[in-house]
Amino acid sequence: MLKKPRGTYDHCVTNIRNTDIVAITWKDTKNVNLLSTFAAIEPVTKVSRYDRKMNKRVEVDCPHIIKVYNTHMGGVDLLDGLLGRHKIKMRSRKWYMRLFYHLLDVTIVNSWLLHKRIQNQKLDNNNVLPLMEFREQLAITLCKLGENNTPKRGRPSTDIEIDPKARVQPNRLDSLMLLSIEKDILDTVDISKIATQWFSIKQRRIQF
Repeated sequence: MLKKPRGTYDHCVTNIRNTDIVAITWKDTKNVNLLSTFAAIEPVTKVSRYDRKMNKRVEVDCPHIIKVYNTHMGGVDLLDGLLGRHKIKMRSRKWYMRLFYHLLDVTIVNSWLLHKRIQNQKLDNNNVLPLMEFREQLAITLCKLGENNTPKRGRPSTDIEIDPKARVQPNRLDSLMLLSIEKDILDTVDISKIATQWFSIKQRRIQF
């Protein structure tokens, strides 16, 4: 392919689990390799490229999968940007764990994009969650899975059993002693004398 002219392409088709997979190599300035289960070669179109040897633009063949990729490649860049903002930062030496974390991030971003699309269809843009808050709510929801939040019926039971005999009964003798002490204090205080002194102090303040 390196020595062939620009616009040359080659492809290979295989079937895995009843799914056709197409591998395509297209010669542009460099070799472009693509793998797809959606698009293939047909229909082949023409694209304009600049030829340095001829010093002019020429038309070269372009498979259909290249056109599809160029049309939607902005979505790939957008996905990479969203993945870079809030990414799972768990590291692992095992390659399949890194692949799992990446696919999990892609799934979360796609779910958030669906959330935005649904809210836009409802004309309710005020309830669109930011990506970070969406991830937080998703994590909280997953952590609560399996919890039994159904309220129990009936009177709540207690683990501590109270023995009626163990309850503290008021001591009648102590109560009588307290009443007698209060009565003795009141008997020793001359209430009329205190009232007279308070009235005289009040009269002095009025005169001043």
